[in-house]
Parts: sequence; structure tokens; C-alpha cells
Amino acid sequence: MTSPRALRRLLALGAAACALSAAAQPAAPADTPAAYRLGPADRVQVKVAETELDLDARLSSGGTLAVPLLGDVPAAGLTAAELAAEIERRLEADYLARATVTVEVLEIQSKTVSVLGAVAKPGSYGVPGGWTLLQAIGAAGGLATDRGNTVRVVRHADNGLTDQITLSLDELVEQAA
Repeated sequence: MTSPRALRRLLALGAAACALSAAAQPAAPADTPAAYRLGPADRVQVKVAETELDLDARLSSGGTLAVPLLGDVPAAGLTAAELAAEIERRLEADYLARATVTVEVLEIQSKTVSVLGAVAKPGSYGVPGGWTLLQAIGAAGGLATDRGNTVRVVRHADNGLTDQITLSLDELVEQAA
């Protein structure tokens, strides 16, 4: 049987996770760190000042971005600022005397965290940077009402390996207090 103290902590944890669920959605432009490195399937918006070359597109599975006039530009592994500089360089080399390019990350799909177990909506979620466990639980809709006693977090690394952590809710509540 759960003690009253543990039950209060569990309820507080569930409330915190639910409060985070609205905020922990896939990355919006303001949430994306400047150091974020683009990956396959990420969506970006490219604006070229004083032209009609603006673009809203996803990187290909190979990590390239199809840019009008330029064709496929390697983008995976670059920050938004680095991609903007590369597009500027290519445009100025062949098409424009002076190009001013901005790149904004609209959606992150290449970095994911899978949350399984005692959450309302298990699944994989796009992550702009390092998330805390509470943010991952929040993105998964908070703790499930008909939950078991286990939370499992699976992270997919850039090199294709996965990292898996399984926690007991009782231990999680104790550590969060």
C-alpha cells in the first residue's frame, strides 16, 4: 500500500508532468538552440532577402536541402546559421552580387526520444536539445491514470545506437522530492 507521503509526491509529480505537456511539444523556432545541428527530415524555412527564393522544406533522408537554383545543398550536421552562410556563398558565387539568407528551424524530426510505459501517450517525440525526464513525460501527455509502476525512456543517438532507462515510479517520486 502506498503511504500518504508517497501518494502526495506522486500526485505532485503527475501535476508537474501534466503542466509540462503543453510546453513540451516539438520544437518551435524559439525553442531551438542556436547550436542545434540539422538532421534528415528536419523542416526549415529559408528566406533570401529581396528575392522570391524563399523556401519551406524538409531535409531529405540523405540530409540535403533542395534549394531553387542551387539543387541539393548538404545540410545535415550544420546549424541554421551555417546553412544560411553556405546558401549565401553558393548564391553569391553564381547568381547574386549580395545575398542575405536566414534559416529558421521549423520542426525537428531527426532527434527523437521514445517514451514508453506509464504515460498517457507513449511514442517518439522530436527533441530540440537535452530534455529532462519530466519534459519527456510531459510530452507524452503526463502519467497515465491506469498506469503500472514503470517508466521507460529510450533515446536514439546520432550514431544509431539507443540508450534505454527503465525507472520505477516509486523511485522516481523519491528522487524528485
